[in-house]
Amino acid sequence: MGRKHKAPSSGKAVLVKAFVGCLAVLLVTYVVFMNTVPFDRIFIAKMNDGNGALRFDPPDRFRYGDNGTVTTDQERLYFLTKQSSAYDRADVTFKFKPGNPSDRISIGYDKDQDWTFNSKDVYVPFLEELKGSQIGMSGLTLYGGTTSGGDTVNNILKAARSKDIVTGVLGEAGNTQEYTDSLPGYAPASKGTDITVPLRGDVTFYTYLSKEFFNLKIIKHDLNWYSDPDPLTINVYKGDDIVYSSQIPDDGDVDADRAVGQEQNLNISNPDSGYPEAGVYKVQLKASSDVIIDRISTNLHNVVFGGPLYIANSNLYGESITNVPPLYFQGKYFMAKVQHKKAFQSIKIGEKQLRISELNKPYITHALDQTKPTAVTAGKGDIIVNGSGVFAFSKDQIFRPFKYDIFNLDDTAEGNLVDQIISDYRPARKQDDGWYEASMVFDISDAYYQDGLLRWQIVTGHANATDRSSLQIADMQVVYKKDGWLRK
Repeated sequence: MGRKHKAPSSGKAVLVKAFVGCLAVLLVTYVVFMNTVPFDRIFIAKMNDGNGALRFDPPDRFRYGDNGTVTTDQERLYFLTKQSSAYDRADVTFKFKPGNPSDRISIGYDKDQDWTFNSKDVYVPFLEELKGSQIGMSGLTLYGGTTSGGDTVNNILKAARSKDIVTGVLGEAGNTQEYTDSLPGYAPASKGTDITVPLRGDVTFYTYLSKEFFNLKIIKHDLNWYSDPDPLTINVYKGDDIVYSSQIPDDGDVDADRAVGQEQNLNISNPDSGYPEAGVYKVQLKASSDVIIDRISTNLHNVVFGGPLYIANSNLYGESITNVPPLYFQGKYFMAKVQHKKAFQSIKIGEKQLRISELNKPYITHALDQTKPTAVTAGKGDIIVNGSGVFAFSKDQIFRPFKYDIFNLDDTAEGNLVDQIISDYRPARKQDDGWYEASMVFDISDAYYQDGLLRWQIVTGHANATDRSSLQIADMQVVYKKDGWLRK
């Protein structure tokens, strides 16, 4: 057979190939330039600037005032900024006026498709009037401190314990605790733990292991009382390091229709064939108040909870069992409060008694025996408990996961229950006209962009869930930055 000759390409085909080739080169050049640009890059998104780079969302959650101010009476308001993902830092400036002086306000950016936000406090009322001092190079501040503990959190906690001073923590300061090295005489138990007490919203618990595997099962469902997705993020810490992270997504219902969602679950096991490193592990379950955690099951026996802990045994949440099961607390200060009138009750803590008769008011009892667990008896669920210690649903499960007790502050009212506070919070600046101005810096290297937009949220933690005071916003500006390699 004779050799087949390739037909010559037409001029049109040659032009198309050349165009596609040039386009590919330009695209590669753009990507390389955007990520290796020698000079600093800055993009500014500002409300009311006319170019649409920053807009609030959804429209039914806010209204504009005469002077371009934005007012919302919702717990959550979002804003979207339009820019490429070639930035790794965001400087946020926020001018606002809280409708209720006791409202706590935070801002955060979206870091995944399931609406998980990395947030920081913008306004914490009970810290605004306190004098703060920096704690070494930690980036944390000691407010109202009465100790001369030194330049580390653990030194301050050690000095506080020696002087019988109660320390509260707010924000990321809670991740700086020094954990117990080992439990004397510990041996793996023959049976694990199965907690079926419904818990609402965020939950933090601690467990200890040595020469055994780490297995954990979490089951949750959504209440769907409020709009927006309700994912549950699970982070497992060893010391300050996250050794495992995963998520149970929203149930698919993002409407406020109060349709109880189906149960969803996640199984966690240590990925390696050998035993994980011995010691204390912290498990953080991050969720909104629209999530009920139905079950926590693990092969490990020593499981204790840090506060605040929202026990949701109540027909308000569709639960058939409304009494609180046996609960134990080990620490000096115990606190309880409720958010609904039907939960008013008397609670017994050892030989002491708290009579709860007001909404959102923290009731506290002092001078508990810190050397052993104290029984807590409550006739009703739908109650929030907290304290300078740990909780357990079985007396023989209690252990002390960290060396120094702290009080994890939940809201503004609890600031008066402690002697000093450690926080990463930077106070807002009050202007002469009554407005506040706050500024914060975010590392947005893990931000999630959708269609060229980055979503942010503003959360107002109302002191009373029934009091929807109006937050006013006079200015919002986000300055996106990326350092060039000449600076690096």
